[in-house]
Amino acid sequence: MALVSSLPSRPLTDDELYALHTSGKFVAVVPINAVTDPDKDRRRSLVVGAIFVTESTIVSIEYLPDDRSWSKVFQDGNGPESEKNAEGVVDSIFDEAEAALEEAAAEMEASGDVSEVVERQADPDGETAFRDAAEFGELLQQQYDNAT
Repeated sequence: MALVSSLPSRPLTDDELYALHTSGKFVAVVPINAVTDPDKDRRRSLVVGAIFVTESTIVSIEYLPDDRSWSKVFQDGNGPESEKNAEGVVDSIFDEAEAALEEAAAEMEASGDVSEVVERQADPDGETAFRDAAEFGELLQQQYDNAT
């Protein structure tokens, strides 16, 4: 899966991830970690961690602003078929992918780049954790704005 290399060199919005989710190329695309806009405008929050699920693979990725690139945090098979839920996802492997992203977010918290979770937003496919990020959020927003 050439997923990481196919993504833009900037953070993604919820709308962009939703478009990928509904594209038919993935079983699911779920934002896991997002940074709030410096002005607290949720519509401009940027996703820095997400899980992509295909018929055969579950991958979690995180955005690295210093490199302006996405990095694979976790990858495993999405199988066997007998263990997939109604949406076509093996829950235990999805949970491992989510835990890997939470570990990456904990490292950002420890470094002071982001706050603890300030809000969680649930949807049928998963839950997005929103964090405040002052300077880090401004950097992400600037990279997004400059690239779009």
